[in-house]
Amino acid sequence: ALDPSFEIPKEWKLALGARWNFDAGFMGEGYRLLFDYLHTRKEDSAILRDATLEQFGTAPDGRPLYRSIDRSVAACSQRPIPAACPNRSFTQDFILSNVQGDDGESDVYSLALTKAYDWGLDWTFGYAYTDATEVTPMTSSVAFSNYANISVSDPNNPAVSTSNYNIKNRFTVQMNYRKAFFGDNETKITLYGRVNEGRPYSPVFVDGGNVFGDTIDDRHLLYVPTGPSDPLVVFGSGFNQAAFFSYLEANDLTKYAGSIAPRNSIDGPWWHKFDLRIAQEIPSFVEGHKFDLFLVVENLGNLIDDDWGVFYEQAFPHNVQLVEFTRNATTNQYNYNTFVNPPQGPARDPDANLWEIRFGLKYTF
Repeated sequence: ALDPSFEIPKEWKLALGARWNFDAGFMGEGYRLLFDYLHTRKEDSAILRDATLEQFGTAPDGRPLYRSIDRSVAACSQRPIPAACPNRSFTQDFILSNVQGDDGESDVYSLALTKAYDWGLDWTFGYAYTDATEVTPMTSSVAFSNYANISVSDPNNPAVSTSNYNIKNRFTVQMNYRKAFFGDNETKITLYGRVNEGRPYSPVFVDGGNVFGDTIDDRHLLYVPTGPSDPLVVFGSGFNQAAFFSYLEANDLTKYAGSIAPRNSIDGPWWHKFDLRIAQEIPSFVEGHKFDLFLVVENLGNLIDDDWGVFYEQAFPHNVQLVEFTRNATTNQYNYNTFVNPPQGPARDPDANLWEIRFGLKYTF
C-alpha cells in the first residue's frame, strides 16, 4: 500500500570547486590542482514498513520485540496487546512511506593533480573521500526485497547508518602518451588505474527473525558484548569465545562493546585494477579518412600475476552472519550458542577478477 501522505523523495545538493595553476620550482611548470566538494542532503527518502508489526517488549540491548498481529480483530486494538489478539496469518502488509526525522546525507571531497608535457605525456593523480549515510538502501525492485535486504536493529524504524554504496577512499591515476611516429598518424597509449576501499558490510545474528518478531532471518545486527562476563549475554559451553572476541578485535568492532553494532560497521577489503589501451592511427585510401587499430587490456595486473587485481566483496545483502543465539524470556538475556567460525567473509567475485584482451578497428571519416 501507499501511504496517503507519501511525498516524492528529494535531494538537496551543494557543489563547490576550485582550480589552482602553479609552478613547482625544480619540478617544473604547468601544474594544475583541482578541488571539488559535493554535499547532498536527503529529504523524505522512501521507506517500507510492515503494518502488521506491533511492539510488545524490549530485548536485552534495548531494541524492540515485535509481534505480527491481525489488526482486524477487536482485541488487537487494546494496549497493552492482550493474549486474545492472534498473530497475523499472513506474514507482512507493506506500506511505502517516507523517512521521518533524521535522513541520510553525503559529503564527497576530491583532489586531482594534473600536468601535461610538450613531448606528449600527460598524467592525472586523484583522490576522493566519501562519507555517505542513509536510512534504507532500497536495493531491489519489489516491496519484500527492499524491506528484507537491509541489516537492522529495528526493522520498522532503521537508523541512519553508513550507506551500502559508500566507497570511503578511492585513488585514481591516468597517464596518456601521444606521439606521431609515422607521419601524422598518432600513437596513443593510456594507462588507467584505481585503488579503492571496498563496500562496507554488517555483522549480524544467524536467524533472529523469530527472536525479534519480524520473521526475517539473518539480518539482525549483532550485539557486541563487553566481554565474557557481560550481564546481557550467557555464552554456551560450546561457544568459541577466543575466536569470537579475536574476530571483534580484528574488525574494529570492540569500540561498540555494550551496544548494537551499526549497519555497515565493517570496512570492505581494498581492490586495485589497472587497464591499458594502445591505439595506432593508420591512413586509409581516402584523404582525411583514417583507421584506428586498438588493443585494450582490462585488469592488466591480473594478466601479469594471478594474485593482482583480485576483487573480494561481501555477498549480497552485504552482511556476515556471526552468532547463533536465542533469548531467555525469563531473564531477558541473550544465549550465545555458537560462533560461526570461520565466518563467511568477503569472497572473490569471478567476473571482476577476470583479465580481458580486446582488439578492434575503427574507421573515422
